[in-house]
Amino acid sequence: MIVADQAVFTNTRKLANEFGVDFDPQGSIVTDGVDNNTVATEVLDESELIISKTKGIVYSGVGLRLDPKNYFAFPLLKASENAFSVDEKGKVISEGASITLVAGYQVLLYM
Repeated sequence: MIVADQAVFTNTRKLANEFGVDFDPQGSIVTDGVDNNTVATEVLDESELIISKTKGIVYSGVGLRLDPKNYFAFPLLKASENAFSVDEKGKVISEGASITLVAGYQVLLYM
């Protein structure tokens, strides 16, 4: 799983880049306009064993961008439609469900 808060360090960013994941710029934040530090998300998995469909998850951190050419990196959790990611100056970086909050990476093992 790949996820980060606003304090994601340069070395962590470089490591994530090796796996096809890029974090939003330093100081950016994902928000839904209600609370500047959190955003309610939509669950991608239909499993109610993990979380109720009606409750969602509260997330605090930065958005992720996945390399579309890297088929091993995939979104595990995306923002809701009313969320947006903004930089330190308030400029919108990305909006809605295009914001990945938690990513996964599939590894192939050969035996």
